[in-house]
Amino acid sequence: MEVEPTSDRWAALLTASQLHKNVRLAEIAAQKVFDMNPKGVSSYICLFNPFAAEKRWDDVKRVRAMHIYAKLKELKVQLKEVGYKPDTSSVFYDVEEEVKEKMLWDHSERLAIAFALINTGPGTVIRITKNLRVCGDCHTVMKLISKFTGRKIIMRDIHRFHHFTEGFCSFDDYW
Repeated sequence: MEVEPTSDRWAALLTASQLHKNVRLAEIAAQKVFDMNPKGVSSYICLFNPFAAEKRWDDVKRVRAMHIYAKLKELKVQLKEVGYKPDTSSVFYDVEEEVKEKMLWDHSERLAIAFALINTGPGTVIRITKNLRVCGDCHTVMKLISKFTGRKIIMRDIHRFHHFTEGFCSFDDYW
């Protein structure tokens, strides 16, 4: 009898691979789980731990980045569901509009928010410090994320502290 592989079965194999210190099999199983369930946090941790145990720091960094970018992808979907439309007016490159939109997703505050959402529990205040002024699109994104996550986000840019709560900024969109 043939068994259909599911994300749960691949996750079980991933956990077993970790227990038996079979990093190669863990990598294969983790990739299958990522493909089937990119939102699952535990798979990243299960792959992260064997790499760290073997002091494969480059692989640890790669898995951490994969986790952060998977979270960004999830946030992007959630933002689109609540009506977010990217504002590329602050991207001053002569490239196609969709390239400009992609460039917005590499802004440091978005990486920081993804990292914070992964590593903190519900209700925890998120604090982000920037050495530049926040762009208008990131300002909008922070408001929306504060609304659909129920998190308070405090972001310090070069000019002021922005307090994002329930979809609103403490500066009433002036910055």
